[in-house]
Amino acid sequence: MNDPIIAAFKAEFDRFFTMLEKQIDICPEELWAKKVGGWPFWQQQLHSLACTFIYARPEGQAFEGVAYKPAVIMLAEEPDFTPAKDDLRRLAAEAKAAAHDYMDGLTAADLPGRHRLMCDTMKKDMTHQSALMALPRHICYHLGSCDAALRDLGIPGVY
Repeated sequence: MNDPIIAAFKAEFDRFFTMLEKQIDICPEELWAKKVGGWPFWQQQLHSLACTFIYARPEGQAFEGVAYKPAVIMLAEEPDFTPAKDDLRRLAAEAKAAAHDYMDGLTAADLPGRHRLMCDTMKKDMTHQSALMALPRHICYHLGSCDAALRDLGIPGVY
């Protein structure tokens, strides 16, 4: 991928995704399952990672990257279990690879094109540009909630 526009989007995604990975690493055990912003810390991380697959999933590929109920993924239901950090670290590696594969396959000419999977998921017209903007923006939103919880414990946030 040599397109400077796509490269700029990818750099922003990598910046915020690296912060998400760091949050997973530095989150103390006493905060991992605690509700922050209405949902457990880990579930907000899971949600961010799962949405990365939605935004970056190639056309025609089944959504198999995340083995949790859709209601758990989409913050509509709190599960009765707490996954280990290593589970989310593995998911993070897969989500990052999927996002990179998606971005590496795009050019600036593709940006105004309809992103059918996002259209179906969001129930409105969405373009590849919408997906590229959503990748870092959505992660950044949840970084803020989780960073506030870290700071409440005296741990510097990642942002």
